[in-house]
Amino acid sequence: MDRIVTPLGVLPMVRPCAGLNDLIEDQEREDNARGPEPEPESVLRAVIRRPVIGGTSWR
Repeated sequence: MDRIVTPLGVLPMVRPCAGLNDLIEDQEREDNARGPEPEPESVLRAVIRRPVIGGTSWR
């Protein structure tokens, strides 16, 4: 087991077994071939409302 020393303590790093490592590499290749996934619309779009002053929309 490898260890990385951090300011908060010691974080254990575990190496995956050979079969799991191959599976992870295959998945990474598939992900790279597909390209980046688009962000959900809710993250990209924000509704900014105009403040109401005196009962009407402020422009």
